[in-house]
Amino acid sequence: MDERSNLPPPGPAEPRGASGAVLSAVLGQLPEGVAVVDASGRILYANAEAVRIWGFTDPCQLPGTWQGFEPRFQVRDPDGEPVPAERRLAARVLAGERIDDVQYQFVGQDGVLRWVRCAGGLVELEGGPRGAWISFRDVGREETILRELRDERDLVAALVDRSPLAVAVVRAPELVVELANDVAKSLRPGVTMVGMPLAELFPEVGPAGFLDQLGQVAATGQTVSVADAPLEWWEPGQPRSFSITFSRLPQPSGRPTRVLIIARETTAEVTARARAEAIATERTRDLARARVTSARLRSLVDLAAAIASVEDLDALLYLVTGEAARLLGSEMASLFLLDERGDQLTGRAQVGMDDEAVLGMRINLAQWPEVGEVMRTGRPAVHVQADQLVQQDPERRFVERFGIRSYVAVRLGSPGRPLGVLFVNYTRRRHRFSRPELAFLETLTSYLSVTVERARLVSVLREAVTSLQAAVLPASFPTVPGLDASALYRSASEVAQVGGDFYDLFALDGGRVAAVIGDVCGKGVAAARHTVRLRYELRTLLEEDRPPGRVLTAFNRRVQEEFVADEYATLLLLILDPATGAVSWSSAGHPPPVLTGPTPRTLAFAGSLPVGLFGDATYHTSRFTLPPGRCVVLYTDGVIEARNPDRQEFGTTGLEAAAPAVAASAAAVAEVVLKQVLSHSGGHLDDDAAVLVLRREPA
Repeated sequence: MDERSNLPPPGPAEPRGASGAVLSAVLGQLPEGVAVVDASGRILYANAEAVRIWGFTDPCQLPGTWQGFEPRFQVRDPDGEPVPAERRLAARVLAGERIDDVQYQFVGQDGVLRWVRCAGGLVELEGGPRGAWISFRDVGREETILRELRDERDLVAALVDRSPLAVAVVRAPELVVELANDVAKSLRPGVTMVGMPLAELFPEVGPAGFLDQLGQVAATGQTVSVADAPLEWWEPGQPRSFSITFSRLPQPSGRPTRVLIIARETTAEVTARARAEAIATERTRDLARARVTSARLRSLVDLAAAIASVEDLDALLYLVTGEAARLLGSEMASLFLLDERGDQLTGRAQVGMDDEAVLGMRINLAQWPEVGEVMRTGRPAVHVQADQLVQQDPERRFVERFGIRSYVAVRLGSPGRPLGVLFVNYTRRRHRFSRPELAFLETLTSYLSVTVERARLVSVLREAVTSLQAAVLPASFPTVPGLDASALYRSASEVAQVGGDFYDLFALDGGRVAAVIGDVCGKGVAAARHTVRLRYELRTLLEEDRPPGRVLTAFNRRVQEEFVADEYATLLLLILDPATGAVSWSSAGHPPPVLTGPTPRTLAFAGSLPVGLFGDATYHTSRFTLPPGRCVVLYTDGVIEARNPDRQEFGTTGLEAAAPAVAASAAAVAEVVLKQVLSHSGGHLDDDAAVLVLRREPA
């Protein structure tokens, strides 16, 4: 602000000239503030937006000169430091400096802090004197959106860094590493990966054929997966195994091609399988030499198949414990797993014993040396005369409590990764364990060990992917007067994975809300990446206050360069004013909404194309009024395409029948709808299902 004049302020004026009234009307409608001052500091003109940004409610409140703003009006730099008068915008322009893009913080007369982006230049006023024009735009909402985008980006980056998988991105055709998470960096500790060619970081990838495969993926876009590849760049003769996926990342035209590499180390699984196969081969010979009955062999084969099909770890442990007792003709058996610290065993399953005594029971390996030796060496501990253990043996109390006369303890797992111990006990008689019986037990525990490792890996992956899904779907919705909103999501897979279904709710100006629900073609990281991007592309377009059809038309053009061939997304966008009930909506290939009431109905929809397929596609806006107390239900195709055992779809008829005519809340409607879908499908979904309910609250 220029304080070089002490002349009395004349007050704001219209622009001079024959077209001044027209120019004033035009400037008055601009979304940015515009003002004109003369060399003495008098304010010759200020439009309505300038008055608002300065913190006034009426143009008549404006002082005639810059000096009149002090002391309540403040100007600060982006770091919040006060800007001296000689460095403020008008003073700099009048001093001959051209301003194109400068950011300030204004604290107006109303005490509100606003972020503004400014420009200005010299102008020749009527009669020849020199003046200055300045403009400033309130960018507070833009800054908020940018901060949210940065937060979302940082969240996704943090999730990638915390992933148990190795993740890297390379730029083609040079195959230079541009991104690597901590797991990937640990494969070459002490080496800076980013900026290095992959062939220099890992010279063995060329002979292994990986460079050719990466080039093929970059050129064709076809995803390539390699299972359990043995790599020996650590120590010769001691390979580590990895399952690796190469996939090309979508890039806007003119940008470099990038390939995503995701690798999971499978050394433990490969070792366990090899160990199990070796043991199975060895024990089969032992069993054959000992003339094990064909019935026991058939039972072992059947049990191995059953072990591979059971997903729940506790159910699996009980299955094996019970079968071990049955096939060996014992009265009792119990199974203990090693805890994460590796110094204690915890009871997890039993047969013929007391649950309260076994489940949760802890065996300290330091205090049970014989069990510790079994865990260390893998050699079974056999006691034909268990009732003759000496008093000092820690097992004695356990043996006496259950009347055990003979028992054997067999290790689960491998020497490098022990998992637990299986106890088989006899109480009615002493039992002399034969070599075939011990071979059978070790074979059984080998199969179980592989499955336990798989179950634990699935659990880790489920936790990691659930975290990523939380980043994709909003944890809560904004509070809007007159509106009750709720959503539910159900994955089609028992093993959690990131799906393409998504939904969101944005608060708009004037108390309105925008609801969006959609489905991105695909699953996994690629679908999640598109989902996060789509939500914020839509939020940006909704700031421009367009009707839903025009928003989807503009949105379709924007995503053309982001999607690769055969990628697309269906979307439904709905804008609701809770105060009036006015609703406008548009669909891009997505199922239409359902309105609740005495006679629920699905809105008419002529059909349209998904976004991402054709850049010239356009979309129509439809309108209706939502009465107080009624709901509009948005959903993904996994809801209406859910099938019962007879392969009959739930359909819109089932959805209309499931929607209650009267409901106390949006959450109750969403819960009833999804419950009916799961009841129809017997609890099994072929596709992910999402439901978003908006309820206009009664006045």
